[in-house]
Amino acid sequence: MMNPSADPVTTPPIPVPLPGLRSTRRWLLPWALLAFCFFAPTREVMTVLLDPSNYASYAYFTAHGFQYGPEVIPMAGPYGFVLYGMVYNGELFWTRMACQFAVMGSFAALVLWFFHAARGSAWRWFWLLGLVFFTQSLEDLTYEWALLLAGLFMLQRTPRPPATALAGAAVLMALVSLVKGTHLMLAGATLAVVLTTLFMLRDCRRGLIVAATYTVAFLGFWALAGQHPAHIPAFLSGVLQLTNGYNEAMAL
Repeated sequence: MMNPSADPVTTPPIPVPLPGLRSTRRWLLPWALLAFCFFAPTREVMTVLLDPSNYASYAYFTAHGFQYGPEVIPMAGPYGFVLYGMVYNGELFWTRMACQFAVMGSFAALVLWFFHAARGSAWRWFWLLGLVFFTQSLEDLTYEWALLLAGLFMLQRTPRPPATALAGAAVLMALVSLVKGTHLMLAGATLAVVLTTLFMLRDCRRGLIVAATYTVAFLGFWALAGQHPAHIPAFLSGVLQLTNGYNEAMAL
């Protein structure tokens, strides 16, 4: 029988540990260090020289609503300021910081996922050190590595990524697609390989998740940059023409 004089409110509750919380916490510091390592801060102010003024123009075009395709045909996309924002021109500084953090944080998470998946091999340390060392040599490499790891992540079968993680990788791929024309072509090729493989394996559910999420995210990021959906064909055509022209010029 319960003692009526006892006060049940004063009885301290028994703490129930959350499953996996401790394991998640121990990855937060490595994730933050990797994201900081890959982060490319703004490091110079725009000058009248060719490259700095060219890089700074991408933030100006997007900030002032210029339409990519009919009005602007650069090699970078409407989010080119995320990659080339290391040159400061007074436009979209904090927006660029947020996008940089989103891309580098997602990339760091992918790196740690593959690092943890290969926990039975000592070679993973050489892979991690090589990735960190060589990625610093060129700004584009971080975005290209992100596309590659996102594509490989979508194809993983053991361990099988959850649907939310697949959608996150597709969103990352969509954002990087609008950073630069070469990244758009690389993302398209990666996505084609991923979807072809998934449908050949009869994993239609995963293929539909990836395709639908990428499409919605691509259109969403395009609209957030102030671009009209009707201009996407002109943007794609301009990217193809610039790519072909650049390759022919470099061949000469």
